[in-house]
Amino acid sequence: MRLLLYGHAASAPLFTTIFILAAAGAAVQAESLENSFEGPETSWNLGSEGSWLRLVAHSRSTEQPHRGKGCERFVVAASATGTVAFETPLGPAAVIDEFQASVWVKASRPDVRVAVRVVLPEHPSRQTGRPVEVLVPGGASRDAGRWEQLSVGDVRRTLEKQLPALRLEHGPQVTLSGGIVTAIVVDAAIPPGDHSFAIDDLLVNGLVPVQSRHESWHDPLVRPAAAVAPVSDPPAGLARDVIEVDGRPFFPRSIDWNGEPFAFLAELGLNCVRLPAPAAADQLAAARSAGMWIICPPPPLPDIDLQEPDQVPMLRNWDRVLAWDLGTSLSDDSVDELAELARRLRASDPRRGRPLIGSADSGLRNVSRHIDMIVARRTVLGTSLELLDWLEWLRQRPRLARPGTPFMTTLATELDPAAARKSGKFRVVEGSA
Repeated sequence: MRLLLYGHAASAPLFTTIFILAAAGAAVQAESLENSFEGPETSWNLGSEGSWLRLVAHSRSTEQPHRGKGCERFVVAASATGTVAFETPLGPAAVIDEFQASVWVKASRPDVRVAVRVVLPEHPSRQTGRPVEVLVPGGASRDAGRWEQLSVGDVRRTLEKQLPALRLEHGPQVTLSGGIVTAIVVDAAIPPGDHSFAIDDLLVNGLVPVQSRHESWHDPLVRPAAAVAPVSDPPAGLARDVIEVDGRPFFPRSIDWNGEPFAFLAELGLNCVRLPAPAAADQLAAARSAGMWIICPPPPLPDIDLQEPDQVPMLRNWDRVLAWDLGTSLSDDSVDELAELARRLRASDPRRGRPLIGSADSGLRNVSRHIDMIVARRTVLGTSLELLDWLEWLRQRPRLARPGTPFMTTLATELDPAAARKSGKFRVVEGSA
């Protein structure tokens, strides 16, 4: 057992073709949908919102379609830079490897992208109460003023790559189970001014209606109120080099977790638990119920481009984490990796002031440049180190770090496993002498 102590230093009909796929040893009915935009009714909608964007025109147009007699045309006026999106409902359909979609687009600017919207009905967002939605990107146009075919596929594989970012955004409980395709989206980043977009010849292959696999499926946007009730944790973080919770100084009394119920640890007077791995959803809920806080490593972080802040995944639903533990036995050799991890964490963490902590065997000056608090760890029990010598060692640590760096320290309440094994060997030798 080890204690941690704190100190300071509406859509048109589509032509449908039915074909059969083999899935899981059974015949599954799939559909191929084609929309040639020949009818008078529009089938796409403006998906963007905001006072910065105004819809100037939207109609079926006979002006220079890609093929046939018509296409769908939008004209928008933007007063600021932003992303405009157009979408057409699709499905709900299952996410399968055979799913592919393509659409022809002509716009007044390049870099128009096609994407698929996937909804995860089993995972409502704590912020909105609606199921988590993911845009799976496809190809983008290269030129302005000419027709180009944009395609999107490999939806399942792309979702698997996005899963770490989704867990950052919505919590570690998120999985891809039950994911459904709900729309095809065409979007583009636009500057201020007028912009025109034309869409034609949509083709989707590999559509499996979700009822064929989930007979009990219902509207994913309708959730029981109790299932999405938001849970709020008080603000916590480092303020003026002091850990605060709900605006008050907080003294962490933490213990390394070995499977004990959090409620039991709280009864012992502890208020934090340190986990060896990123906290799971049930652990976060158990800590909240027991009034405990969690110290743990962060979840895996994808590469982050700070020049595209809208694409940075956010660490939401981790509000019960008091501090991110970046490791033990850090040293000068760890600095480059540590600096990159700290950069990603600070960009992804919406809770400002949540400290990054870690312990270092050497190179405290360089290590402390990238974390907010140093954890001083040294084994005392089962060793020849006297408590007074340990105290003197502890006093020296702040002098080796960046000036003003707050410190935590650990106090062992049982023998370190390594020391216990060594002691056991000594007893064997003594008994055989």
